[in-house]
Amino acid sequence: MVHEKNLDQFETMSDLVRELGVQEWDIDVPCPAGRWFRDGKRKELLRDMSEKIRHAYGGGYHGGSSGLACGSHLMTVGPDGAAAKCGFYLDEPAGNVGDGVSKAWRRMKHVPLSDLDCDCDELDQCAGGCRFRAEVLEGSDLSPDIVQCYARGVK
Repeated sequence: MVHEKNLDQFETMSDLVRELGVQEWDIDVPCPAGRWFRDGKRKELLRDMSEKIRHAYGGGYHGGSSGLACGSHLMTVGPDGAAAKCGFYLDEPAGNVGDGVSKAWRRMKHVPLSDLDCDCDELDQCAGGCRFRAEVLEGSDLSPDIVQCYARGVK
């Protein structure tokens, strides 16, 4: 996880992870919410943190599958059994595992990449990024995930 206190450590960490032979290194940026992002300094910090994603390699958990955006390949189950496409959506569960995992999975909203409001050449690489972050920062779950845009030099 990238944060304000480790921004200057990613080159060293990258060398270490590769030296250790790590097969996949996923890096993420915290999902800002509320007033955190309204401050101009925070927007700059978010951009700086996003650029560190470039050090990641070997896959990534924000990816989708078969032309679908993030959330199409995973499901989070909360302590109460609520099933959602990720932990950020537990307040909008698709079902409850007590009623059956496959039933909850079928009720999950899967977003086709073609429905996203993204117009760039990087969509296949970022797979739309995080739908929750797009909604929080840009106002719609169909908006671009600006963290992925920043990481790829699109914004």
